[in-house]
Amino acid sequence: MVFEISPQEIENLEPDKFVDFVNHLIEAECHRLGIPPTSVKVTSKITGKDRGVDARIEDSENRADGRWIQPGLNVWQFKTDRSGSNATPGKLHKEAQKPGVRTALSEGAQYHVAVARCYGGEEREQREKALHEALYEQGFDPNKVTLLTADELARWASEHPSLLLLPHFRRPIGGCMRVEQWERDELHQGDFIPDENRAAIMERLRRFASSEESGIHMRIEGRRGVGKTRLVLEALKYQQLRERALYAQEPGQLPPELWAWLRDKTTTSAVLVVDECDEEEAIKLKAQADACEGRVKLITIGVGEPFLAEVAPNRFFLERLDDETTRQLLRARFPSLTNDQIAWIARLTAGYVRLAVACSEAFMRKPDIDVIQLAQAPEVHQVLQVLLPDPTERKVMQALSLLRRVGVEEDVAQEGKTLAGFVGVDWHDFRSIAEEMYRRGLVGKKGRYRYVTPDLLASWLAADVWSARGDELIELIGNLPTPESQESFLERLKDLGTHEKAREVVQQLLSKEGLFRSIDHLDDEERAKLFHTLALADPASASRSLERLLGDCSVERLRSFTRGRRWIVWTLEYLKWFKETFFGAARLLLALAEAENETCANNATGVWVNMFQMRLGGTEVPAMDRLSLIEEALASDSSARRLLAVRAIAGVMSPRELRWTSSEAAGARPVPQEWRPKTWGEIWDVYRSALRLLDKAMRDADQEVARAARKAFLQSARTVVSIGLADEVLDRLERFTPRNDEEKRKARETIEGLLKYESDKLSEDQRGRLTAIERAITGASFHDRLHRWVGEWSFADWDAHERGEGPPPQDQAATLAEEAFKHPDLLLAELDWLTSPEARNVFYFGRRLG
Repeated sequence: MVFEISPQEIENLEPDKFVDFVNHLIEAECHRLGIPPTSVKVTSKITGKDRGVDARIEDSENRADGRWIQPGLNVWQFKTDRSGSNATPGKLHKEAQKPGVRTALSEGAQYHVAVARCYGGEEREQREKALHEALYEQGFDPNKVTLLTADELARWASEHPSLLLLPHFRRPIGGCMRVEQWERDELHQGDFIPDENRAAIMERLRRFASSEESGIHMRIEGRRGVGKTRLVLEALKYQQLRERALYAQEPGQLPPELWAWLRDKTTTSAVLVVDECDEEEAIKLKAQADACEGRVKLITIGVGEPFLAEVAPNRFFLERLDDETTRQLLRARFPSLTNDQIAWIARLTAGYVRLAVACSEAFMRKPDIDVIQLAQAPEVHQVLQVLLPDPTERKVMQALSLLRRVGVEEDVAQEGKTLAGFVGVDWHDFRSIAEEMYRRGLVGKKGRYRYVTPDLLASWLAADVWSARGDELIELIGNLPTPESQESFLERLKDLGTHEKAREVVQQLLSKEGLFRSIDHLDDEERAKLFHTLALADPASASRSLERLLGDCSVERLRSFTRGRRWIVWTLEYLKWFKETFFGAARLLLALAEAENETCANNATGVWVNMFQMRLGGTEVPAMDRLSLIEEALASDSSARRLLAVRAIAGVMSPRELRWTSSEAAGARPVPQEWRPKTWGEIWDVYRSALRLLDKAMRDADQEVARAARKAFLQSARTVVSIGLADEVLDRLERFTPRNDEEKRKARETIEGLLKYESDKLSEDQRGRLTAIERAITGASFHDRLHRWVGEWSFADWDAHERGEGPPPQDQAATLAEEAFKHPDLLLAELDWLTSPEARNVFYFGRRLG
């Protein structure tokens, strides 16, 4: 028979292929019987320390039906006999006496000997007799042994048609393939990460295919490109289950005679998966499976609607992958992509798995790719084409894609009617097609509005219209019925920023003759939001526009800039990512920070400070290049700018870094890879330069700036030592002169922290230097000791006595009272200080003095 393995094919197998074949056969049969994989042990070795046992099945639940596998314990030996001398009666007699076989028989096992050879009546009888005698001689029941020759193995294997497709036999079943062939498809490579919906469907699929659930047919539906085929593959690829599955990429790959053979061969069973199968084909295939009396489990895959899954128990609708799981999948499959780049791809592909993977592959080849280029990449373009094969449907979708969202109902329906007229489609047909696209998941609903999804599809469709009718589209803006629809048009333009015609429009709007002629035009929330949208389309033009609008404004005007400020700060935060717009954006952030009027953490000041962080600066510009901006700020006549420069230096050396995420995924192109240091040398160079800038700030004529710089130095000291630059800190500490008690206490805390927590980074000489510096800063005079123990205690002062460094701080303060009582002149000199708020612990001193 065309779908059956012959005994001769088994006889011709090489020894290793015979072992592999019988392993596959045992796994397939165990799955049919419902014996779990944990109860089945097989070997891929032809020889080895197996003690005579090549396979072992522990059917503790007695699921076996006794045809090929017996209930309870079964052990197997595999023998090839191409030479005719490997399975002689004498050799089989010896095999039956091996320790592993003897032990299994003593446990009550059924002993099976599978030989890759056909034997005539007498030859077979001789071998069976030898096996029976061997068991009898050992005191076991001779009926506990079964001989399976190539004849029996061929009949058994023909009950599992997927075995015919093993490479050992090279026998096709139409265009069908086994799971291992199926999973080699390049579309199914990489980690599979299911969301909750997928995990639940996969579990139902496994239970269905394993006959743990009733029914003949299970249907998996969903939109094109959401990963239906991969989901079914992942559900069926597990041990045993994979041995019984046959996969056809489309119904035409099933040979017509297969169904007749399955129907007539009443001992045969299979799990049959048919892809690209529409509803009509699925109904026909189910009728064929029904005729096989439950021996064929049919799984069909096709495009369908979600509401059908609600009314049919064995029909499942696969939703698009949720955003978080999409990101996890891309992170696992493309580990070199940054989180921001992954977020950009996830935003554009909206849960279409195949599209997300195709976009990532295109991105890996060209990291500076934009939306338009991405849509034209061959692998991406192919997926997009599949989503919309019908030209009339594409025309309506092109119209809908021109706006971020299109009104189609009630008082906003004029938006849709205007677009329908633009593409020459009857309004009734326009609405019908839009509704059909909604059912397919390519159009989303938001109240009275419709929008194309995913974003990449919308951009691809809109770009086609701009290429063909760009000049007419410019006129269309003026014909749109409401300001909201015009704004929605410009929002779509954002993703088309690199398209020649679209870029001309964006640049015109951002020019001095466009929508924004002064800061007053930005000081409006809606206008500022629109500017932000245009900046995402064309960062370079937006940067020039902002420099024109804000560059010459006074501090007072920038401080009164409130209504549009938030959107402009977000815009600058986005612009700083790119090398060509970084410096302009940074200088404008500094100007806004100097005129700060917001209290949120990501205000202009926060963004300015954080962009100098070593690893999370939110820009592709190297840290060393960024320091020139701090140098500029330190040279400013504005003390406020010099203070902001000091804060930025502290940001450079901060041990804890954070960065806000706002518009990174929203632009027409992804943000570039964030700069990170690759060597310690790069880090050391940046830190040394930052410390030199801090030296300059500590000498600033404005005491507030100098004080802030000294504070930043002390706070950064431990971080600098921890990266291996201890001498840079020690040299400066030796020159450090505290200006007041607070600075003295902070200096002591810094030194004590270094000795306690960074001691392993210090040499013995460096530790000695630090101890000497601490003594010098602390001082030994009555004044020094009084201010230390009666003033605010440092962290180290609290537990100094536990380290053997004298009495507790309370007692130290009390002892000073005794000294003051003996020397009243010392007390009189400190009376004003003792009655000030700075004498935080005067109670202990005063109580003893009293």
